[in-house]
Amino acid sequence: MELPQEKRDVIVAISLGYLGRQWSENFNCIAFVREIYKRVGIQIPLIYSHTLPPREFNITERDLDSWQTGYIVFLKRQKYAGKRTWTHVGITQPEKKLIHCSRYFGKQISITPKREIFSFYHYVPSV
Repeated sequence: MELPQEKRDVIVAISLGYLGRQWSENFNCIAFVREIYKRVGIQIPLIYSHTLPPREFNITERDLDSWQTGYIVFLKRQKYAGKRTWTHVGITQPEKKLIHCSRYFGKQISITPKREIFSFYHYVPSV
């Protein structure tokens, strides 16, 4: 999904307001992303981890290099490398960082450098 810079800036700003919120079974990575996008008027449907993410809601592999902010990126833990699944999702932030809600990165919403995220996760391409 192409988003104008203005909307992506709002997504980044809203997401920063959630820093430190605790992870829970009811508020996990996908719930966080869905809530942020809902606040800017974009409804993300239920997306199950056993399906590949829809193209309109996932950054492209080409866009991983340019790392434009305010976009969604789907990931999977490296131990699931050969499986058609995703295990994590976050929103791209300035300076090649990702804001996300993770059990493995402090059980809260935090910002992690891209380099560190990709030492634990792999990018998941869309359908």
